[in-house]
Amino acid sequence: MNLKIALLISFSDYHSDEASDLPGCEADLQLMQRICENGDFSTTKVISGSFGKSGEKIKLEIAEFIDEICNQEIETFLFYFSGHGRFHNDEFNYVLPGYKSSRSRQTSLSNSELDGLIRSTSPALTVKIVDACESGAQYIKDPETTEKYVKASAGLYNSCYFLFSSQRDQNSFQTILSDFTNCIGKAIKNSEVGPIRYKALIDFISDDFEKSDSQTPYFVIQGSFTDVFVQVDDHLVKDVSKIVVDIEPENKGALATEDKNLLKIVGEKSEIYCSKDEILEYIDSVHRYLGEKTINGDLNSLFNLSLGSLTPDSTPNRSEIGDWLGRQSATPPYLASPVKEKRTERLNILPFSSSFSKIESITSRPSAEPIEREISVVTGFRSNLDTYEQPTTVCEFIPRYPALKKYNLYFSVIPSRINIVIFTKSNTYIDHGFGDFRVDIRNKWHYEVFSAKRVDLITSYVDGLWSAYLNFIRNDIAKSLQEDSKATEE
Repeated sequence: MNLKIALLISFSDYHSDEASDLPGCEADLQLMQRICENGDFSTTKVISGSFGKSGEKIKLEIAEFIDEICNQEIETFLFYFSGHGRFHNDEFNYVLPGYKSSRSRQTSLSNSELDGLIRSTSPALTVKIVDACESGAQYIKDPETTEKYVKASAGLYNSCYFLFSSQRDQNSFQTILSDFTNCIGKAIKNSEVGPIRYKALIDFISDDFEKSDSQTPYFVIQGSFTDVFVQVDDHLVKDVSKIVVDIEPENKGALATEDKNLLKIVGEKSEIYCSKDEILEYIDSVHRYLGEKTINGDLNSLFNLSLGSLTPDSTPNRSEIGDWLGRQSATPPYLASPVKEKRTERLNILPFSSSFSKIESITSRPSAEPIEREISVVTGFRSNLDTYEQPTTVCEFIPRYPALKKYNLYFSVIPSRINIVIFTKSNTYIDHGFGDFRVDIRNKWHYEVFSAKRVDLITSYVDGLWSAYLNFIRNDIAKSLQEDSKATEE
């Protein structure tokens, strides 16, 4: 069976002093995910930044995905990236969260490494859609360098389409959506029902940016003009229309000159917003769904599953979620806030002495003087909705046998008026004596962002994570039993 594979990578939170956050990338990813999932792509893999994901972990996640599909017959491999990009030593790099120029190889993904990974899957057709912002450095250099570099990469593939958001040293403009990704959505929205070819998509983008002096997209076509991007139907058009903004790239800063156009744009954008009752219902449905999770088969014989709820004050590692909320600047804001406490910090400061000399003996140096100062520390988070207590769902896998560990899986739901963020973490516990379970492995919180109205995508994500966690428990048990067996033999 020939497969169409989509690998979508987007980062909005960079956690870096050298790469600013890009709030619009969240909407970019949602749009591309809807296009691929509602189109005819067989598999859509989404990778975005979250707590605990270093550049190396993200690259490992990409490599593991490639390894999963490399033995399949792949008709199309589509790679999409939204985030920061930059040239380094004449190599284009996809900038990853936590980026540092002093560790650029560890905190970015080189285009040559990406090419090697994609080529290992031997796709019949390769598509790269790169919507990158420059972050203070040139993204694509001069036009001749651009053409030479991109064509060299294209030469590695038998058939390919490359779509780059900027040609020269330009920024990819971002507000609600980036202009470039938004234009892809507009092409879907304005397409007739049926197949839309990559060539038709490129023509639409070219026409849309023709009058723009802010951005000049760049394309490479190395294949027949008959290759199909997605199959468009009424459902896909309706879904995409909820996110797409109908505005020409050159008109940034002036949304519309006619009240009628402005009203249409605002009305369409407002469709993704939720009322208070709606957001509470969506949140409640997610918690209800979590409360219905079960275990069966082998694990049901080994564990009792206990489902409960924790308040924000009793949520483990709650300061991580509070820190994340403190860094957010999205509009509309999230309906939760970090909790801060005043604490006293004690420091030892050496007093300044003009007579102090480097040649003085150690015993003659002045002693440090203790000082105290008040600092503000994030200790947790709280709900901004008076009717929502911000509970954390905890799923406890309580062992039926003393040879087993205890496992806990946590879910916390943070809403805004348009998005729902699902935070997840897990802990592993060892019994130190007759039910005295103590933490053995404490993992950090990870998160994924979803459109609030797409509860179906949220439940699908929860199902996938639940299945993966059950497999993790099985593998961890097998590993522990194997280690115990080796220890006994010794």
